[in-house]
Amino acid sequence: MITINDFRKDKGCQEGWDDMLKNHALLKLAIEALENGHPDRAAVNGDINGDISPTRASIELGVARGYSMFGARLRQLAVPIVTAEGLPESEYKPEDVPRTIERPKPKPKKK
Repeated sequence: MITINDFRKDKGCQEGWDDMLKNHALLKLAIEALENGHPDRAAVNGDINGDISPTRASIELGVARGYSMFGARLRQLAVPIVTAEGLPESEYKPEDVPRTIERPKPKPKKK
């Protein structure tokens, strides 16, 4: 079983998927069709008009969140995981320049 992180860590998988998302017209069309069919884009008729029960609301919200999460994860697979291994050690050195604030000279008064 492969996880999202395993997929993203594998350079071949991640770069291949990124290329597919950018260049494959049929895949782009399929994802667009799925996004257009998002549950948030359609009105849901209830059994009773005015049915705003917490249970129904949570079910609808859960469906919408799951749908959104799935689309986001498809895109996430194309983003590489950046690790701190390749970053150099930071070298903090305080500046030797003295910090002084120069006040502006007052303008001469007009007579």
